[in-house]
Amino acid sequence: MTRLAQRDLRHLTSRAVGRLGERFLKIDERIARYRDRRITHPQAHDLVIKAVDCQAITPSQIPAVLREWREPTYEDFRPRNAWSLFDAATECMKGTNPNVVMNRAQALHGLFDGLVGLS
Repeated sequence: MTRLAQRDLRHLTSRAVGRLGERFLKIDERIARYRDRRITHPQAHDLVIKAVDCQAITPSQIPAVLREWREPTYEDFRPRNAWSLFDAATECMKGTNPNVVMNRAQALHGLFDGLVGLS
C-alpha cells in the first residue's frame, strides 16, 4: 500500500469513527426524548393503530403490543412513556425475520420521532 493510500485510509477511518460517535449521540438523544414523553392509555391505543398504518406492526400484533404495554416484561419499561410503548412494539417483533424487523423498526422510529419532535 502506498503512503498516499495509507494516509487516505487513516483519514477515512477517522471520519467514519467520528460519524459513528455522532450517531450514538443521536441515539442517546432519541431515547431521552422517548423517555421524557408521557403517554396515556388512550394515546397508546392511538399510537398502536398509527403503528399499523405505517406498517411498523401488523394488525395481528395489536393484542400482543397492548398486552406488553399494560404489563411490561421488564421493570425498566413500567413508566408510561413513549420509550415503554416503543419497547412494547419491539418486544413483539422478536423472532421475526431480521430484515423485516429492521424495516418495521425504522417505521416505528419515524412514528415516535414525530411524536417527540425529532423529525
